[in-house]
Amino acid sequence: MNTPTTARAGYRYIAECIQVMQMLTETQFRAIEGILDEPLGRFKGWADHFVFSPHSPPVAQALREYLCAQGLPHTSECEEAWEHRAQTESSGPSAVRELVALASHRALKPRDLEGETYDAAAEAAGLIIDAGIEDQIGYLVQVRGLAKAQRVIERARRHVR
Repeated sequence: MNTPTTARAGYRYIAECIQVMQMLTETQFRAIEGILDEPLGRFKGWADHFVFSPHSPPVAQALREYLCAQGLPHTSECEEAWEHRAQTESSGPSAVRELVALASHRALKPRDLEGETYDAAAEAAGLIIDAGIEDQIGYLVQVRGLAKAQRVIERARRHVR
């Protein structure tokens, strides 16, 4: 099967391998052939598993949905290459969109990045604290608002070392 490379935001889809772990009926085989939109050749009723290589992420998704609807056990492995394409904004909105597209393609959920997010926030907090009280207060005003920052300052206790 020919699996051309398909460009998408932030990464290059190379191929996906979807393996059905049981026998198929000829009707199911032909339905899969229709989803893939390419001839699969002769149906082998004796085969106890099948391997398909969809040519794009939407076709792979359609095939997975069909297999789930049919109750057919399968595995899916995607091969992709990340390509950062934001030319001028290395951490701007377009770069974020590219990373969101990659996370979405990989079916990541917020919890999957939780540890890294906490670590990054702790690093940022450390840098703000090390920068001094002016930066700390500026950060509190920016994140919490002026009134809440004022309450924090009024309630703060002086630490004696």
